[in-house]
Parts: sequence; C-alpha cells; structure tokens
Amino acid sequence: MEDVAGNALERPGFAAFYRRWRESLKISDFRHMFTTKADIAKARKVVQASQASRQALTKREREELEKAVWILRGATHRVTGEIIPVWARLGAWPYIGGLPVAAIVLQCKFGGMNTGRLIALHWWNQSMVAGINYYNGSTTIDQDAGKMLRPGNVLSPSVAKLLPSSVQEAELHPAILKLGEAYLVACASAVGIVVGVNTLMKTFPAFCAFAPYAGFPAGSAANAANTFSMRHHELESGIEVASFNGEELGTSRAAAKKAILQTGFTRTLLPAATFILAPLAVAFLKSVTPLGRYLPLYVATMFGCTIGSFAVGLPLCMALFDEESEMNVKDVEPEIQQRLAESMLFKSVDQAEAQRLFESGDLSGRVHFNRGR
Repeated sequence: MEDVAGNALERPGFAAFYRRWRESLKISDFRHMFTTKADIAKARKVVQASQASRQALTKREREELEKAVWILRGATHRVTGEIIPVWARLGAWPYIGGLPVAAIVLQCKFGGMNTGRLIALHWWNQSMVAGINYYNGSTTIDQDAGKMLRPGNVLSPSVAKLLPSSVQEAELHPAILKLGEAYLVACASAVGIVVGVNTLMKTFPAFCAFAPYAGFPAGSAANAANTFSMRHHELESGIEVASFNGEELGTSRAAAKKAILQTGFTRTLLPAATFILAPLAVAFLKSVTPLGRYLPLYVATMFGCTIGSFAVGLPLCMALFDEESEMNVKDVEPEIQQRLAESMLFKSVDQAEAQRLFESGDLSGRVHFNRGR
C-alpha cells in the first residue's frame, strides 16, 4: 500500500488534490463524447501552429489553444496520440458504463442472485472497464508488429476453447492476439470473482440484506484484476521514463508496475460511488417520496442516480494520483540509473558505479512517467 499511495503522499494537502480534481474534470467532461475526428485534426493544427509561432499569442489565440488542448486531452492518448474510440473515452464512461452497473444493482434487488444473469451483466460491465483500461493506459500495443498467427496455435488451451473454431483458425497479428487474450482473462477473472461473491451470499443467507450492495466488493476486486490483465503488456515491455528536464531515459518495468498499481487502486475505489452511494441515494429518495409505488419511476431513478454518482466519483478517484507520476531513481532498473547518472555527470559511467552513486547519496534524482488514467 505504501508504494501505491506514495505519489499522493509526496504532495500532501487539499490544494494539490483540488488541482488534480480540476484536471480530471476536464478529461472526464461528457462533451468529449461528441468530439469528432475533424475536431481532433483541427485541434492538432492549432497546437502545432502555436508551437511554431515565435510571437506572443493574442487573447483569441490563447483561448483557441486552451480549447485545442482540452480536446486532445479528452479524446486522444496522452503518450501515443492515438484517437480513443468514443465509448472508451473517460468522458463517456459514466454515461455508457453506468448502464450495466445500474442493471446489476436492479438485478440484485429485484431479480435475486441469479448467477447466469449476474455473469452476463458483469461481463458487459467488465468489457467496458477493459476498453477503458487499455485505451487510457500508459501505452498501447503495436497492432501491426510481427507476422500473422492463428489463435488456436498460440493461445493457452483454456483460453482458446472459449473461441469459436472459425476464430481459432483465423490469421491475426500477434499483438491483437495478446490483446484478445488479455480481454478474455480480464473478463473471466472478474466474472470468477462475481461468482464467488454470489456463492457466498447463497451460503450465508444473512448477507442477503446487503444484496443491492453486493456489487461493490465484486466490482472492486474485478476492476483490479481487469486493470492488471489489460495493462500486463506494460509490465513486459516497460513504459517510457524521463529525467526532470524531459530527457528520455528508456523504458522501465518498475515504473510500469507503479503506474498499474496506482491506477488499479483508483479502479478499486470507483465502485463505491456506483454500488454504494447510488443505492443509498435511491433508498433515501424512496423514504421521502412515493418512489416505491411506481416501479418504472424507481428503475429510471436508479439509472439516473448511478450515472450521476459515476460522473461525480470518476474525477474524484482519478485525482488521487497525478497522471504525470514519478519515482526515486534508486527504484528503477540499473540501465536507467546509468543513463541518468551519465546525463548528470556529463561522462560515461558503468551500471555498478551509477548504482553506487545513487545508493550512497552522492547523486539523487527522480524519474518521471505517464501512469495513464
């Protein structure tokens, strides 16, 4: 937990959290759902023009630049620049992802702990989470690299048997196979957790009173498993790290681990807004209004409260950590330490010497990286 919360503790105080929350509000703004490719192309031209300009920007140009940056932050990947599909943008998540969450709560309350329905609903929900985790991670997979392969020949038997025979024999890029396997593992592990919680509820009937809130522990654990699975490729390849002045130092698996832990921590807390606050809000409204007499109105209110709680809780969870994170150079790989030491000393040093300098305190420094969202 110390490693996960470390970046938040390095910048204590409400002011820092408030700053991160304001930035998170911009990224999770619902208007990003309506950003088109033409809008993104125009925004890129504005940013490029401002970077090439050697004159002070006018008020109108500054406003155009701020809008362009806002568009790119919410609709494109921060590191790769790829356009994020509309449904996978953080601005769309509460309004599209809130639908399966509300359906899960209503199923638990009115439909009983039906395992089949809950599996289908949680798979729907975790499919959304998988897309969000992948497209908003520190990096994406190069889907054009490598030679064509057949899923049935390279995937593990337990995963391959989940696919239709036509898909098993199709020829795909290895990166797409890796992404597909990560998706199946993410959703299957998440659903396995849901089944476990559902079995616990049936074994101990006393817990049935908490059925409307059962989605919280299942959703939290499932989100954590989903985050790890969909971003596991970052642990294999590492993510880009840089010095304090922006000089690239290479890729670090240690930085990738911290990035995934921090993001996984926020994903673990997020279901509290949708699976706890939303049902509590509906329960309160039911106690002070005739809401309980009209089932359609109750269902509509549950969907509204779930989406509203999601929209409020998402930027709050995102604000727990800076998107641009950092870590002590002593905690990264020796080759990264070597490059940073050479950059600081303006001479060549070997890895052993670089490690000694940082461990003894003769040199100190931190590396910076984008942890994703």
